[in-house]
Amino acid sequence: MLRTVPVKVALAIGVVLLVSYGYFYQGGGWNQNSRLDEIRAVTEHGTLRIDAYAANTGDRARFDGHLYSDKAPGQPLLALAPVALARPLLTLTGIPTDSERGTAFLAYVGTVATASLPAIVAALALYWLALALGVSVTGSAIGALAFGLATPMWAYATLLWSHALACACLVLAFAACVALGRERDARRDKLLAGAIGLAGGWAIITDYAVAPAVLIVVALAATTARQSVWTLLTRIASGAALPLIVLLTYNAASFHDPLHIGYASEVGFHRLKQGVMGVTYPKPDVVWRLLAARPRGVLLFAPQLVLAPFGLFLLARRRSARPAAIAAGAIVVYFVLYNSGYAYWSGGWSYGPRFLAPALPFACLGLGALWDWARRGLRTVAVALIVIGGVFTFGAVATNPQLPMSVASPFTDVVVPAVQHDAVALGTQSYLDATPDRAVPPHHDRDSWNLGLLMGLPGWWSVLPLVAVWVLAARAVHSGGQSIGTPST
Repeated sequence: MLRTVPVKVALAIGVVLLVSYGYFYQGGGWNQNSRLDEIRAVTEHGTLRIDAYAANTGDRARFDGHLYSDKAPGQPLLALAPVALARPLLTLTGIPTDSERGTAFLAYVGTVATASLPAIVAALALYWLALALGVSVTGSAIGALAFGLATPMWAYATLLWSHALACACLVLAFAACVALGRERDARRDKLLAGAIGLAGGWAIITDYAVAPAVLIVVALAATTARQSVWTLLTRIASGAALPLIVLLTYNAASFHDPLHIGYASEVGFHRLKQGVMGVTYPKPDVVWRLLAARPRGVLLFAPQLVLAPFGLFLLARRRSARPAAIAAGAIVVYFVLYNSGYAYWSGGWSYGPRFLAPALPFACLGLGALWDWARRGLRTVAVALIVIGGVFTFGAVATNPQLPMSVASPFTDVVVPAVQHDAVALGTQSYLDATPDRAVPPHHDRDSWNLGLLMGLPGWWSVLPLVAVWVLAARAVHSGGQSIGTPST
């Protein structure tokens, strides 16, 4: 049983990720514009129709003569409260809510609340999971930080996209499942089963493609829980009832049919009508392009993930961790196969293969187990790969994580020239128009920024405050390392 949770390490991870994610504002784009349009429509006009804002996005659904966001509703609905609470702050400062500054502020609030914070929750849940499965404190922390700062998740956590939230909900459901297989307590088991349903259900209404992964989690719960399968499934279903009701009500209010989703009325993306919402069958050549080929291969962005299968295999050798390790591996395999069968598999203007995002924490789960098993040489290789992934991702986040397929190598084609010209925050897309991103010159009008730039620090000097936070966090963890305890089983 896990006796001691090193809270200080968890706190350091949370603080580092919060500052690292919240430090950047990436501007707009079709994907996030569509979500903010819906948030603004509800908070400003009390409607789900985005007719008043839809000129800024191509990601929209047309139904009964009106325009709607084509996105799953989980993230926009979750963002309503924080954005609504932030609006009075603009009124107090005299900034119009429909101005560039006002819209940017509301978008930033919505992004932090429904992308940055969920990504932090996913990393901390991953840290807990590794500890619960017998991984050391150091190995667990390495896996969590490798996920949070050395994979494309860092980029997705700074954008009003659904991937971080769907990922967090899926990891939370997985964590509740692992906890369910431990000491039996009737009240605790009931709450955990409900949590699996609630988190898994919200993951689905945030990103429909997560549904099969949630079924893997439910199957894991059924094989490890110490209660009857019927009772377990009933409790999970009761937890999933709220997200289901939300989805059906949203669909009925938007499209007059509880079973009609936005993608069924998508404007312009005709291949979504192939198969099931654009998904047909896995394609081996696309699998290769998703994993290792330019410009989207995930191993090019997070090379440490090449070690993940070995780590999950080592974790599966532990009897107590075997079901969870197998389920984690199955989730990773599912997302690769799903993504390879999707008509728009590349994900558009993105840093890395964004549809693989929910698989990233489950892949990183194996890194901690590998760390505990490895000797000095392999650990050095692992650290080097994580550092490379972190440097690559930091470069993209600091410059522009929304890149077209024409950019063969984000690091050499974007980051290196930006360093040479002392330029950061190169995003030129706005929440107020649908202008496609352009080749970004060294000096241009930005629609993105970081907190250092707002403080008046120029160019790459603007990231120094963030680096200072990393150094302070590392020193705090190191100085308290003797008193935080370790897990025991």
